[in-house]
Amino acid sequence: MKKILAIIPARANSKRLPNKNFLEFNGKPLVFWTLLLARDSKLISDVIVSTDSKSILNLHNDFPEFYFHERPEKLAADDSSILETILDIMKNFKILKFEDYDFLIVLQPTSPLRNSQDIERSLHLIKLDPHAQTCLSYTRLPSSLHPSKIINFEKSGYISESHTASGVDGHFLNPVSIRNGPAILIRRLPLKGDGIVAAPIIGYEMPWIRSIDIDTSTDFLLAEIIAKYLSETVI
Repeated sequence: MKKILAIIPARANSKRLPNKNFLEFNGKPLVFWTLLLARDSKLISDVIVSTDSKSILNLHNDFPEFYFHERPEKLAADDSSILETILDIMKNFKILKFEDYDFLIVLQPTSPLRNSQDIERSLHLIKLDPHAQTCLSYTRLPSSLHPSKIINFEKSGYISESHTASGVDGHFLNPVSIRNGPAILIRRLPLKGDGIVAAPIIGYEMPWIRSIDIDTSTDFLLAEIIAKYLSETVI
């Protein structure tokens, strides 16, 4: 039985949407939904919540089975990387040993619409491929957001005659796939000094409707609308 460690990185603040990880989302703090998903997962062995937020640290009362790691202030800046946070946990969090786990899964609180099947299917993919070091979730862009619809402006302010973006031989292939946060990032352990994302990389496709990565107030509103829809529909 392969052991899986989940890390939920949840900073106290963010530049575009202040305190977004603790904003009320469908009646609960945004981060709550990722904690709930991790708790309900039958495949995740242990969970570490890394945060500099006192409010999020207090959620330990609701999730006593989780490990809560108080993140140093220097690793809670806008330019701090997930890798830095993970390395800090590996170095200073002595309760767990990373060598006891086969996979590390990073679950960002800003992707509250993924579900347990997304976790199960992505883990299944990387387990099936012994060469894969990383699994990243991605989604297909809706046609309305296709890069071929991009327009370019000249210095004069007029739209350029060659107003569509170019791709392969002047055209973008359809459909176009993009990383969705990622909502799910899985890394085979141990880390070998090659970063949190290392090749070979496989992808797990998620529907766009479950792939919102909340970064702005508009993202937040859209995610809430979709969450209400998903609660009434099976996608």
